[in-house]
Amino acid sequence: MRIDESGIVFEFNDKLTVDKFDDTGYYQNYFKKLTGGKGVDFILNSDDTLMLIEVKNCAGYESDNRWRIFANNSKRDTTATMVDTDDRDSLDIEIPKKVAMTLACLCGAHSQPQFQTHSNVLKKYFNFIRSNNISSEKNKIKIVLFLEGDFASKKMPQKLILTTLGRKIKEKLSWLNCNIIVENIESHHNNYYTASIIK
Repeated sequence: MRIDESGIVFEFNDKLTVDKFDDTGYYQNYFKKLTGGKGVDFILNSDDTLMLIEVKNCAGYESDNRWRIFANNSKRDTTATMVDTDDRDSLDIEIPKKVAMTLACLCGAHSQPQFQTHSNVLKKYFNFIRSNNISSEKNKIKIVLFLEGDFASKKMPQKLILTTLGRKIKEKLSWLNCNIIVENIESHHNNYYTASIIK
């Protein structure tokens, strides 16, 4: 299955169940009525995995987004940028919020059988959480931030940036038993999908 997101082509393994979260009927008709109710880009599951994926393609716009790689909005007001940073957060804050909102939406879809025309797409993901032992190492929820763009500097190589960002996201998601993956096209080695820039 192919899905284009933010200038990146994702080709998902055909054995997976994949949905573009904000295109689902339940999100469109009900959940987005909640102020600030935003979720991740993709949600997918296999026999033993639930994965939430957020895509940020900053390639060519690194200078406007550099502040977002620093934890706790620490550079939001001090880094020169051409974009309005009001109501925006550093990635270590935004991603956990979107994860929490996505999981809340799955719970909401499960709780609304009268809306099954729209809720059934998301209910299957909630049912995975409910019916699998997600507290085990094997069945953990996986959270992926797919961050494209070269933010490297002499002091901070790209690998260190991705690792540090992953650690900060993990701290804010310590309430959830999950694995955190922060990757880009170059570092990506996932069996679930391939990714490439749209040409």
